[in-house]
Amino acid sequence: GLGSLIEFWGNLLLRQFVDHLLSRPSPWDGHHTRLIIDEAQLVAPVLSDVAEVILTTGRSRGISLVTMTQTIALLSRESPALVRCLEANVPHKIVGRIAASDAELLSRELTNSPGIDETRAKVREHFVSKITNLLDRHFVSLVPGKTTTFEGVQLDLNAWDEAAVRQTQALEAAARRFAVPDGAPPRARLQDLAPRADTRRHGQSSAAQHRGPPRSRWG
Repeated sequence: GLGSLIEFWGNLLLRQFVDHLLSRPSPWDGHHTRLIIDEAQLVAPVLSDVAEVILTTGRSRGISLVTMTQTIALLSRESPALVRCLEANVPHKIVGRIAASDAELLSRELTNSPGIDETRAKVREHFVSKITNLLDRHFVSLVPGKTTTFEGVQLDLNAWDEAAVRQTQALEAAARRFAVPDGAPPRARLQDLAPRADTRRHGQSSAAQHRGPPRSRWG
């Protein structure tokens, strides 16, 4: 029920951040500022207006932009202009299992190489079918000019539990080894171990000597 509030505050704060950063002197002599926006579709209304300014004018003011989203289709639905702006101005990297809707958007960027007689529709069809029909634990990484398919590693979760048990046993053994046994004599106090001052050499009377134990030199 807070989706509308999240979008409102996200867009408001982003607008204020960008306006403040762009008001700095140019060239900026201070720290470089990198805007990292996760779930970019939530702030797409404002980001579509300021993304091009950040990626062009913002460079002279030490501003850079990183946007992240789980689906390009959702970002494109919120702002098609934003997707085109990001694709034209910044390198994009896609990692994971790609949905069919995202694959269709990506396939539109593909063009035929010189000398290939396949139609663009055929190339797009091959691309979509290749990256949407991956086997279990198979993923794809797309960077400009390169496509890599990789496989996830099967983890032995039982090994983590066994290691936790062994570590617990080792800690318990160390505690039993160094623990003080029951019935041990109490620890000696500092005032008991400190040397007592000899008051007789200061000319004090015997009555003064028996008033009580003198304080240690450590107080």
